[in-house]
Amino acid sequence: MTLAFSREGSGEPLVLVHGTGGSRRTWDPIVPRLTARYDVIRVDLPGFGASAPLPAQVTPTVQALASAVQEACAELDVSDPHVAGHSLGGGLALELARRGAARTVTAIAPVGFWTGAESAWCRHSLVWGRRVGRACYERLPRLYSRPNLRALLLGQHVGHGARIPPATAVRWSRDLVDATDFERVNDVANRQLFAGADALTVPVTVAWPEKDRLLFPRQARRARRMLPRARHVWLTGCGHTPFYDDPEQVARVVLEGAAGGTSGAPNVRNAPL
Repeated sequence: MTLAFSREGSGEPLVLVHGTGGSRRTWDPIVPRLTARYDVIRVDLPGFGASAPLPAQVTPTVQALASAVQEACAELDVSDPHVAGHSLGGGLALELARRGAARTVTAIAPVGFWTGAESAWCRHSLVWGRRVGRACYERLPRLYSRPNLRALLLGQHVGHGARIPPATAVRWSRDLVDATDFERVNDVANRQLFAGADALTVPVTVAWPEKDRLLFPRQARRARRMLPRARHVWLTGCGHTPFYDDPEQVARVVLEGAAGGTSGAPNVRNAPL
């Protein structure tokens, strides 16, 4: 499946996969820190950003969305890439690792380690954010021009809302509102539980924002129990979408993960979970 993408840098391929309601632009703050080492490929998932949705007859499960990413990589003549994913993208990254389609995986606050109630919290929170964004669509630039209000409106997703540039905050909200397959993906993929830990044979890093108010930090502890061979770290001081909270820290985690958790990348300054 053809997906909208951006490609920068040189080296081994590193594919970046965003979460529900986002787009490939979610990764903007850390991309310049990655391109010196990697051929960085960012994709828009089906039904988000500039990508068309999956065909109506295809149910948008984690597996189907991961297949779309895998097919897009094949179209770009990319095989066995490093993969980093955020939220839903983290769940897709783990699925690609399970099927042997990733060299390494860094999963940032990945979906799938929730209870039923926590999954419902995530889904309903995203629906609420979409409704607010739609109701305020034309007024978003004015609303987000005020740092305190920006921090309040983005508080569930970031640790330091005032650090988000106003234009970026507007784009995030409009990406969520404009996503053409949000309802189906949110209702299907964001209900699934992670499975298949025994099939993971590649280096996996799971990084969890310690101030995550969408996928709560207790889910990080479940991930550790379910993935005992993975490397687990906190993203200190960060919210669920951590890229503007601390881009240097997040980039270090991704670089370390792509290096297989070895000393081939800068040391991560977080304490392990």
